[in-house]
Amino acid sequence: LAGFAFMLLLFGELTWLFQKTYPIQVHANTAAGLREGSQVMLEGVVVGKVSLISIEAQEQNPVRMTLAIYENAKLPAGVVPKISAGLISGGSKIDLKIPATYVKSDGVIDPASRMVLVARFTTITDRLDDIGSGVERVVAGAQAWLGDEQMRADFKSAVWKANELITQA
Repeated sequence: LAGFAFMLLLFGELTWLFQKTYPIQVHANTAAGLREGSQVMLEGVVVGKVSLISIEAQEQNPVRMTLAIYENAKLPAGVVPKISAGLISGGSKIDLKIPATYVKSDGVIDPASRMVLVARFTTITDRLDDIGSGVERVVAGAQAWLGDEQMRADFKSAVWKANELITQA
């Protein structure tokens, strides 16, 4: 067993035992498949893991997550959390995105600052709701257009003129 543990340590599989971390709080509208132990990545590089998920039902952003960020990971100020789903495992991870407006003088997050990020994660149901409301707007516009007598008359006139031009051509 000691030899097996030594081999795991040698191949870097037990580095989490010795890795120091600092916490960052995230207040979000949903956990969307995240669980304790999910990876936290900064632009594709693993910088930590989700260490705790809880819920505060009365809040606007009820999901409370604590991210354990590796001490050697310097996160730029203003990072934006996004959730991405794994293709094979089905688990999700948090991707921290550097804002497009970030400049080096903005600095990095101080581990002692007790940073809190607020996130609005878009779920598949949110996207379907957006599509549904878009379809409703199109249908309402079409109904308004078809209900306008002058618009219909103008359209009929334009079609008649187009037919005349085609016939003459």
